[in-house]
This record gives sequence, C-alpha cells and structure tokens, in this order.
Amino acid sequence: MKRLTALLSLLSAAAFGQTSGSTPDKFEAADVHPSPRSDNNFNLFMRGPQTRAGRYEIRTATMVDLIATAYGVEQEKVFGGPNWLELDRYDITAKLPTGTSRDAQKTMLRALLAERFHLVARTDTRPMPAYLLTAGKKVLLKDVDPESKEQKGCHGKPRPQGTPLTRSHRSRLPRSLGRGNRPQSP
Repeated sequence: MKRLTALLSLLSAAAFGQTSGSTPDKFEAADVHPSPRSDNNFNLFMRGPQTRAGRYEIRTATMVDLIATAYGVEQEKVFGGPNWLELDRYDITAKLPTGTSRDAQKTMLRALLAERFHLVARTDTRPMPAYLLTAGKKVLLKDVDPESKEQKGCHGKPRPQGTPLTRSHRSRLPRSLGRGNRPQSP
C-alpha cells in the first residue's frame, strides 16, 4: 500500500510538472518588450528589479544589465556578444509564484533570457587588467605623531573647527540650507 501511494504521488507530480517542495524555474507569465526611446537622462539606467504584489519588474535595462542581474556578476565582467547588448533597452514585467526567493527570481530570469533571447552563457575565468597602488621610490607621507592632540589640515595649518556661518556665506547657500526656522538677525 505504501508503494502504491508513493508511486501515485510521483506520477501526479510528474503529471503537473513539479515535484513536491520544489520551486518553479519559470515565471507564471512574462512580458518582454523594448523600452520606449527617450532623451531623458532618467532612462539611461536600469530600474529594478522590483517585486510588488506578485509582480517582478525591470525597466530600461540593456541585455548586459539583465545578464548581470540574472547571474549576479558586475556589468564589467560580461564579455562577448553583439554590439546591441549595450545599446537596446528592454522592459520586463512578470508574474511571480507566491513565496519566491531572490535566488529563485534570478533562476527565473535566466530561464526567461534563454527562452526569449536564446541566450547561452558560460562562466569563464580569465586574467583581467587592474591597477595596483604602491608606494613610490620617494615616500612623501609622514607618520602621525600619536602624542599630538592638534589635527593638521593642508600645508601644516590647523584644521578649522566649526566656523559659524556669516551673512555672506548664507547668501551663497540654497534657500533650504542655512536659514532654518530661526528668525534672521539684521
């Protein structure tokens, strides 16, 4: 009897496409379309991913942005591909299953990119150029004197300690700064 119920549960899980306790690897529904063109600087950067009320949204993202988000890498570490990967922008709106974790969302985004864009990605390790900061032959930095209480600023002059704002300083500040709710003195 135990074997029969185990067999039935396996068959029913296979019939519905999921095993018990697993998370789905695809969004329930997804819409991918090009972002509207705009001269606005606000649309030059990816917005998202945001999850609200079971919706997963990414706005104005390049394919490099989407790949970096899906695989959890920095954009500078995405290599290869055609020129349009960095130029064309896309909006993605998808319906999430309830209780989906961040890692599962990344897996779903990977599956969506593979399905809609036929993306094939691989992980690679390669040497990359980098800068190394080292001390020169003539070291110009001095060690701090631990006994000195006075902090020195530029050119060995003492650092100014909280000078009050004068009327001429206040006139250069925006109206929201430097005036507060106190009455102005004449």
